[in-house]
Amino acid sequence: METQHIQYALIAATTCLNAMTSIHVLFFVNEQTIGGVTQISDATSMQEATNIPHKFWACLWMFLAIWMTAMGVCIVLETKEGVSSSSDVNADLQEDRPLATEMT
Repeated sequence: METQHIQYALIAATTCLNAMTSIHVLFFVNEQTIGGVTQISDATSMQEATNIPHKFWACLWMFLAIWMTAMGVCIVLETKEGVSSSSDVNADLQEDRPLATEMT
């Protein structure tokens, strides 16, 4: 279970950090040509669809990326504290009832 927890935390952290580093593209790249095909950024697409400036969309996505990263860190820390506190409870129970541990 501990291995799954570590893998989940690693995937979540990688995804959130990638989202924050991709914000640079949304702010500073409006369009680029790849293989002769001109493509626009997601923020520019949203600007064309809603007439709201692309910088608004980039700021919104940056805020969401930072917020989700903070939530992910909080969840991992809470889960880690919960695991260690439940281990402490089990240790306390074993100290209180030594006969129960001998029977199992």
